[in-house]
Amino acid sequence: MLSQSYIAALEVLRVSPFDQNAFATVMEDQSRTARARMIKGQDILISVISDMSDAERSAFADRLERELQKLETRGKAWKRPFKP
Repeated sequence: MLSQSYIAALEVLRVSPFDQNAFATVMEDQSRTARARMIKGQDILISVISDMSDAERSAFADRLERELQKLETRGKAWKRPFKP
C-alpha cells in the first residue's frame, strides 16, 4: 500500500493545471519525513557500532567496504542520461 505522502504526490501530479506550489509542499513534507528517518537510523547505527568489540567493528568495516565497492561498480551502469 502506498504511503499517504505518495498518494498526495500522485494526486497533485494529476491536477490540471499543474500546481507547482502544491507539489513543492508535498516534496518538502517527504523530505522532512525522510530526514527524520535518516537521523533515527544514524542514531541506532551509532549505538549498535558503539556496542561492538574492536574485532566486530573491524569485521563490519571490511563488509561495508566490500558492499561499497559493489555499489560503485554497479553504479557506473546506472549513470546514463534520463529519458522520460
